[in-house]
Amino acid sequence: MKKIKLVKLREHYFKQNGGLLLRQQIFSREGSTATLIFTSDDLKQATNNYKESKILGAVQVDQFINEVLILKQINCMNLVKLLGCCLETSVPMLIYKYIPSGTLEHHIHGKDLLKQITWTVRLRIALETAEALAYLHSATSMTIFHRGVKL
Repeated sequence: MKKIKLVKLREHYFKQNGGLLLRQQIFSREGSTATLIFTSDDLKQATNNYKESKILGAVQVDQFINEVLILKQINCMNLVKLLGCCLETSVPMLIYKYIPSGTLEHHIHGKDLLKQITWTVRLRIALETAEALAYLHSATSMTIFHRGVKL
């Protein structure tokens, strides 16, 4: 009975978070569901049961589907790729490609690495960040206004 109740709850969240509409939008635009829709079990395993350090941010439910459809079209070498989303939880989640080398913030502000990053490298990072923002603002088919840059 508990498993049935959990399945029904996940289905409820999936529908509440726009899962059916998202599938329809993806299918109508591409003819397939290329963006993966992850299950909550997938995320629990990938995040060590939603460990706080594995979560980068949060999105508003009413803008979620639009954000997924726009972000999955972005193809810029200086931006992290969107892999998909999970709609089976109370708050829908975006799933981005894992970057094994750590965050930019860690490399710039980390105590061990601070001395290793030269000003030349820091300038290159600033330039590539500016290029990524310029891409979002002007090189995409639809201008993207971001709420924040995550380092």
